Amino acid sequence: MHSYAIVNAEIDLTLPEGTLETLQLIGNGALSIVVEPNLKLEVLQQDDTLLLQAILAHDRIIRALFLQTTVLPLRFSAFLPEKELIADLNTNQSRYLAYLKYFNGKAEYRLKLVPLEILDTPISPSLKGKNYFLARKQQIQTQQDQHQLQLTQFEQLLEIINQFWPAILSTETATTEKILFLLAKQTEEEVIQNMIKIWQEHYTLYQFSVETALPPYHFIESFISTKKVDS
Repeated sequence: MHSYAIVNAEIDLTLPEGTLETLQLIGNGALSIVVEPNLKLEVLQQDDTLLLQAILAHDRIIRALFLQTTVLPLRFSAFLPEKELIADLNTNQSRYLAYLKYFNGKAEYRLKLVPLEILDTPISPSLKGKNYFLARKQQIQTQQDQHQLQLTQFEQLLEIINQFWPAILSTETATTEKILFLLAKQTEEEVIQNMIKIWQEHYTLYQFSVETALPPYHFIESFISTKKVDS
C-alpha cells in the first residue's frame, strides 16, 4: 500500500481522493497513516503515465490534508505493508507525537531570491591602447566587486532570517537563484510578506518572491533524520 502522511488519530479528517481509489486511515489509536491500500509501486513502474499521475497526486493529497490538520508528510517511495507501518508507529510513537506538536500551526514558506544581472560599465569607444586596457581592467574589477556585494547581501540576509525563523538553504537549484525554506507560524504569513518588502528595499541586488504556506516538508525530513526536535 502507498502511504501519504502521518496524522494525529484524534483528528476527524475528510480524506481526498487518491490516485486510483478512496484513501483510508490505519493506525494504532494514537497515530494514523493516510494510505491508498491497493496502489502498488510495481504497478506504477510499468506505466509512466500512471506513475506521473501518482507523483502529482501525492503532493496534492498531502497539501489537502495539511489544510485540515498538522501532517508529517511521507516520501513518495513509502510503499510498505500495513503490518510494517503499524510497527513503525508503535516504535516511534513518542517521536511522531512530539513532531506533530512542534509543527502544529506552522508552515513552510519557499522564499526565492533571484540575483539581478550585473551590467558592465560602458567603455568609451574613443579610448585606445593603454587607456582602453585600464578602463577594461576597471570594468572587470567593478563587476567582481558587485558579485562580491551580492554574495555579502545574501549572507547578511540569511543571518537576519535565522534570527526570526529557522531557515534551510535549498540545494535543488542549479541556477544562480537562491531558494530558502522558512519555518513559521501560519499566523505570521503577513509578517513574512511585510518583511520581504523591507528586505527588497535594502538588498537591492536580488528580486524576492515567496510562495504561500506549504506543509513543512524540508523541516520534517531534517528533524526525522536527526531524530531531534525542540519543544
